[in-house]
Amino acid sequence: MQVDRLYGQEKEFQNKLEELQNNNEDGSEERVPVPETQSQRLKSILQETTAELAGIATRKNRDWFDENDADIEVLLQKKRSCFERVLAKPDDHAAKADYRRACSTALAGLRDMQSKWWTNLAEETQHYADTGNTRAFYEALRAVYGPTYQVQAPLNSSDGNNLLTDKESILRHWAEHFGNLFADKRQVQEESIRRIPQHAERVELDEPPT
Repeated sequence: MQVDRLYGQEKEFQNKLEELQNNNEDGSEERVPVPETQSQRLKSILQETTAELAGIATRKNRDWFDENDADIEVLLQKKRSCFERVLAKPDDHAAKADYRRACSTALAGLRDMQSKWWTNLAEETQHYADTGNTRAFYEALRAVYGPTYQVQAPLNSSDGNNLLTDKESILRHWAEHFGNLFADKRQVQEESIRRIPQHAERVELDEPPT
């Protein structure tokens, strides 16, 4: 989610949440609310509202985690099943041992996937460099690191009543701030200047270095 786009849309976001929440109410007061159902409903409402107002962020560069998603899901599913056994039988030492092994296996598997992915990528990039394929070399670098994007942090206005989100307003605010800061005339007392300790003149500093 591109959450930074929600700045300045707090009221609209709140109204949309209330609208979706009212639409999801089933109107039945006799049923006992289930915490899991309410949590899932709240999660879906938040995701739907944020996606509609802020949009979905798309990945623009390669990542070892995404490219090994299927294998990672297998490791996590095994770890998850072992954890559920521990929750069902907290006193089962065998279940706890299986869970610890599953955690260790998942961690080792993730590290191995990451290491292999970076090794293969380095070999591929080095091959482009060795063969003089400059275009493919820089394309490989851009695919990993991608272009850099700077997110402009919002800034309060001078009176504190408005939130500045666009670049032009923020730059105008800083120009006004520093303009007032340096244009302000300050009175310096002569007594304060006389209290500054004076040092003897060092004429040897005028000589050229040797």
